[in-house]
Amino acid sequence: MEATAELIKAIETNEKTTVERLISLSPELANSTLSSGLSTLLLASYYRHQEMIDLLLKNRDQIDLHEASAIGQTSLVDELLECNPFSVNSYSVDGFTPLGYACYFDHYDTAKLLIECGANVNQPSNNDFKVAPIHSAVACGSFDITKLLIDNHANVNAVQVRGVTPLHTAAHNGNQLLVAILLKAGADKNLRMEDGRTPLEMALEKKYTELETFLA
Repeated sequence: MEATAELIKAIETNEKTTVERLISLSPELANSTLSSGLSTLLLASYYRHQEMIDLLLKNRDQIDLHEASAIGQTSLVDELLECNPFSVNSYSVDGFTPLGYACYFDHYDTAKLLIECGANVNQPSNNDFKVAPIHSAVACGSFDITKLLIDNHANVNAVQVRGVTPLHTAAHNGNQLLVAILLKAGADKNLRMEDGRTPLEMALEKKYTELETFLA
C-alpha cells in the first residue's frame, strides 16, 4: 500500500503505532493530503484523534489558518491573521471558515479571537451542508460558544441543509441548556425541517420528553 494511503487509513482507524512508524520513516508524510486536498491533520481532527493530531503536528512544516483554528492554536491564529487579516472569512478546501472549525471543535478562545478579528458569525459553509458557525457550536454541544455567537448577533434561526435550525439540533441531542438559550435569543420553535418535523418532534422521537415544556 502506498505510504500516504496507509497513513490515511491508520488515522481513520486510530492506529497510533502505524502512524508513528510511517512518520518515523518519512516525516514529510505529515504534510500529505487526501485526494480532495484535505490535510491529514484536518482528517485527524475530524476523527477527534488527539494523539494523531499531536504526532502530525510534531512533523509538520507549517500550519495554515484553518488547521490552526480546528486544533485550537489561538496564538498561531493570531499570528496568521496579523500577516493576512483578510483571510479571516476564507474557506478551506472542504468549504468551512476558520470560525466554523473553531466552533465545531469547541475551541472557545480561538472562536472569540476570530470574531474579534472580524469573522462573520453568520457566514455559512461553502458546501452542500450550508452550515453556519452556530450550527457547528450547537452540534458539538458548546453552550459557551453558542452564547458567544448569540452575543455577537448570530442568527439563531439560520437554516442549513434539509431545513435544520440550531434548535432542531439541540432538541435532537436532548440538550436542555442549548434549547433554553436558543429560545431566549429568539429561536422559532415552530420552524419545520424540509420533511416537516419541528424541534419538539425531533426531541420526542429521541424520548427527550423533558424538552416538551420548552418546545410545546
